[in-house]
Amino acid sequence: MVAMDLFRSEEMSLVQLIIPAESAHDTITCLAELGLLQFKDLNPEKSPFQRTYANQLKRCGEMGRKIRYIQDQIAKSGKTSSYRPLTDKDINLNELETKLTELEAELLEINANTDRLQRTHSELTELQLVLHKAGVLFGSARDAASTVQHQGADTENGSSIEEAVDYPLLQEQEMQTDPSKQARLGFVTGLISKAKAASFERIIFRATRGNMFLKQAPIEDAVLDPATGEKIHDALQRAAHVSNSQVNTIFQVLHTKETPPSYFETNKFTSAFQEIVEAYGVGRYQEANPGCFTIITFPFLFAVMFGDWGHGICLLLGALYLVLNEKKLGSKKLGDTMEMAYGGRYVILLMAMFSIYTGFIYNEFFSVSFGFFGGSAYQCPDPQYSVKNCPTATTSGVEKWSYEPYAFGIDPIWHGSRSELPFTNSLKMKMSILLGICQMNLGILLSYFNARYFRSALDVWYQFIPQLLFLNALFGYLSFLIILKWCQGSKPDLYHIMIYMFLSPTEDLGENQLFIGQTYVQIVLLLVALVAVPWMLFPKPLIMRKQHIQKMHGRTYGFLRESDTESTDLEVDVEHDEEEFEFSEVFVHQMIHTIEFVLNSVSNTASYLRLWALSCKKIVLYRHGSCSLD
Repeated sequence: MVAMDLFRSEEMSLVQLIIPAESAHDTITCLAELGLLQFKDLNPEKSPFQRTYANQLKRCGEMGRKIRYIQDQIAKSGKTSSYRPLTDKDINLNELETKLTELEAELLEINANTDRLQRTHSELTELQLVLHKAGVLFGSARDAASTVQHQGADTENGSSIEEAVDYPLLQEQEMQTDPSKQARLGFVTGLISKAKAASFERIIFRATRGNMFLKQAPIEDAVLDPATGEKIHDALQRAAHVSNSQVNTIFQVLHTKETPPSYFETNKFTSAFQEIVEAYGVGRYQEANPGCFTIITFPFLFAVMFGDWGHGICLLLGALYLVLNEKKLGSKKLGDTMEMAYGGRYVILLMAMFSIYTGFIYNEFFSVSFGFFGGSAYQCPDPQYSVKNCPTATTSGVEKWSYEPYAFGIDPIWHGSRSELPFTNSLKMKMSILLGICQMNLGILLSYFNARYFRSALDVWYQFIPQLLFLNALFGYLSFLIILKWCQGSKPDLYHIMIYMFLSPTEDLGENQLFIGQTYVQIVLLLVALVAVPWMLFPKPLIMRKQHIQKMHGRTYGFLRESDTESTDLEVDVEHDEEEFEFSEVFVHQMIHTIEFVLNSVSNTASYLRLWALSCKKIVLYRHGSCSLD
């Protein structure tokens, strides 16, 4: 099989990083820019306040509060804040914190001065009013001058209002981190190139002050690092250089039985399709990814429902606008609907292209037919009228004069005729079933490639084969009858054949018989479908139980180990394996899987009829009629 990056998830490894405290921030920043690591919480029982870097998180939270405060002050002033793209990725948090603190202090000082000025203005206004009233009193009576003077003196004393209280500015509160504790390393193992062996030895000697024992063993065969390993190594070196750390980060790959997470390398074209798949579930590590096939099947099934090359052209123009202006639109802040359309621009583009293709097959341009691919195979019974203007087209119908079919798609004479809906209903309904059975067989085929990749013979013999037999013994046979009916041009009732295949398999088919010996073939297919169900259910759990028992007997007497530590690890692994296997859980899981497959085979086949139903409803919206089964 041709290797494809999207067909299976990227290879993942569990690694251990021992990072010096002085370069921790720069190292995590460089690794975050790569986007190649998923960190694992080794202390899930600790609360956020008990974390080592809780103070740094508090600093980030405090800076976020200051930014929100500045935004609120800008909004209150009636101004709109402008955004510009970030050009410098190397942000110094200390400088950012200092700048935000200065801006906050300035805003607090401005607000305090504004309040002080407002208060002083109110005091002066009051003083002005007092002086005005006092002047009236002074001129009212001459004999009351002394009294007025006393009142004026009292007023002047009252006007010497207390000085305003100077509110101190909010002082910067430096978040001091806990002093880093030197970690005591028991041992460090790993691979290093010969060119870097000498420098590595000197670094270890200086870091441990000579308290170390180094043993090297050359590897004769060439060892290549993974593609991501080089990137991570470069990032770690860059972080150590930026932070001026004397000790580099130690990068060590750990061997574990834990299942790694699934990661798929996508681009701007495949990311939207992968998100559609992951919305329903993420596959196991290294499983075949259905996202490869979704790139074609998803837009094509959409086009089966909405096949109209007029609508497809409109959709294509909108998709081309999004694709051609993706850089311009990507730098803007879009609304929710526009953001969703922009993220799926390539999905819309393929849906439009397939809609144009199926629109030519359906011969529909805004539900109007055109004879682009030759003349019609039908003619009007009255030679005075053309086939397009035939008055009997919607009543008694037209007659066929040529046995050569229309070159491509549906003959345009069917549109607007009396038998248009019965004909298109039968065609699209059967076509939907054929597409559904093909896609379900593709899913079963992917399970075979998964079993082959993981070297699981049990999944091949007791999952892939019985599932393939069950699906095709029933619904694959139905697809065969549909194609045979089209080839023969006969009119048997396929519903009657499939229903009585279960209710009365030995009954004579009569006029519904399509080929000789059909009754015996149906009995054999029915028996195959019945045998496939217990074939899926019982053998696999029983064989897994037998293999587990043999495995445990083989571990009764183990090999002698060089140390007690290795023997202890072996016992832990054995106990871990014993806890992992539970026959009851395995059997219940297999039973659920079997029941789901049988029920989904029926329900999914019926669900594909929605392709026909939605396409039929589209026709009904434009022309009077109703959708019905054939």
